[in-house]
Amino acid sequence: MTTPPFSDAPLHFPFVTPAHRTLSDGTRLHLLHYPNDPLVSMTIGVHAGAMYDDVFGETTLTAQLLTLGTQLRNAEELAVDVERRGCSLSSSADRDAVSLYAAGLREHASWLAETMVECLLRPRLDASELDTLKRRRLADIEMNLSDPDWLAAHALLAAQYPCHPYANPRDGMPSTVAAVDGDSVARVHARLTAAPRDIIVAGGFDINTIVETFERCLASAPATAPLPPPVAVNALAATASVVARPEAVQTVLRIAMPSKSMLHPDLAPQNLAITILGGYTLARLFSVLREEKGYTYGAYATNEVRRYGQSLVMHTSVGNDFTKDTVAVIADQVRSMQRFDVRTDEIERARQYMLGTLARSTETPQQAAAMAWNVIQYGLVDDHYARYTAALQQVTRDDVAAVASSLFDAHVWTIAAVGKPDVIADALTGHVSTSRLWDPTTMTLSPP
Repeated sequence: MTTPPFSDAPLHFPFVTPAHRTLSDGTRLHLLHYPNDPLVSMTIGVHAGAMYDDVFGETTLTAQLLTLGTQLRNAEELAVDVERRGCSLSSSADRDAVSLYAAGLREHASWLAETMVECLLRPRLDASELDTLKRRRLADIEMNLSDPDWLAAHALLAAQYPCHPYANPRDGMPSTVAAVDGDSVARVHARLTAAPRDIIVAGGFDINTIVETFERCLASAPATAPLPPPVAVNALAATASVVARPEAVQTVLRIAMPSKSMLHPDLAPQNLAITILGGYTLARLFSVLREEKGYTYGAYATNEVRRYGQSLVMHTSVGNDFTKDTVAVIADQVRSMQRFDVRTDEIERARQYMLGTLARSTETPQQAAAMAWNVIQYGLVDDHYARYTAALQQVTRDDVAAVASSLFDAHVWTIAAVGKPDVIADALTGHVSTSRLWDPTTMTLSPP
C-alpha cells in the first residue's frame, strides 16, 4: 500500500453570500437563497443569552417555554400544527444567545415565519409547562452531577472565567431552578424581546414574500437595544480546579490556554497548530496517549470560541495509574509545539483534514446557515470563511511556528481534574502553582 499524495488543488469555498435586509423594527434579516432547494430553515437569534441571568437557569427555561404554546395555541395545539405539516420547531439558550429554529418544506415558509415570531413575541409561558420543565431540569442536574466530563467542563469554566457570567451554571442549580417562577420568566421574556435579534433564512423560498412576512409580523415588536458586554476577567493561570471523587477509577482532565479570537489575523495558523496537537485522530495527543501508550479512548484539543472569550482546550480521561504520566505527556507535547518540533507531513496532514472538513461543512443550506450565524455572532465579514479557507491554504511553516511560540505555554494554562484527590495532587505537582477545590453543589471554587 502507498500513502496517497496530498492534494495541492486550491479549494474554492462554495459559500452563498447572504442578502441582508433591515426591517423597520431594527431586526436584521439574512437570506441564503437556494432557489431549487425544496426545504427552508429559519433561525431567530436573540443576543441575550444565559450570561444575563439574575437567577441561574432562568434564561434556559424561558427559552424552552417559547415553543411550548403561544397566546393563540397551547403546547399540544402548536405541536400538532407543526407536525402535521412535517415541520420542526425548537428553541434553546446558550451563554451568549437564545435561538428559535424551524425547518420544513418551502411551501410552509411563510407559516413558519409567522409561527416563530408568534412564539418569540407572544408565548404562553404556561405555569404547568414551566413546572414540568423544572422537574426535568432537576433530574438532568442530578445526572450531570454524576458525570465526570460535565463536572470537568464546568470546573474548568470556574477557573477560566472567575467572577464572570461564563462561569455561572447555564442550566442552573437545584436551588436556583426551584426559584424560577412566573415573574422570573416574564422578566426574561421582556429582556429577550428588547434585545437585538438576527434572523437567518436558508434554502428555497421567495425573497419578497419572506421579507414582507417578517416585516408584518414584527411590526408591533418592542424597540431593541444592545445589552452591556461583561467585564473582561483573566483566567486563573497555573491553577488547578479539582473535583474530588475518592472512589473514582480514572481521572478526567481538561486543560485550557488562552487563544486568539475569530477576528484575529492569525486565526488560520493558530487553528492549524491546534489541529496538529489534538484536532483529529492523527494528531499528537491521540497518537501518543491512545495509539502508543494505550491510556485512553481519545485525547483531543479544540479552540473553544465564545463571544467574549476563547481558549485552546485539551481533554482526555485516563485510569488512575496513568494520570501522572498523562499530564507529563501533555506538558511535553505543549513544550514541543511551542518549540515547533513538527514535521512537514504533520502540517500537511492537518491542513488536508481541516480543508476537507470545511468542504463538507457547506453541503446543505442548513450548514451554511449555521456558519452565517457564526459570522453574525462574532462580528465577522460576510466572506470570512472564504478568506479563512484561502488563508489556511497559504499558511507557511514559519507562520504556524510564530503563532505556536506564544499559544502553547504551560505556565499560563488552567487545569480541571475530576477523580481521586491524591492521584490528582501527585500528577499535578510541578505543573500548577495553586490547586483549588470546585464544589459541584454551589458551582464555586474554594479560596486560594
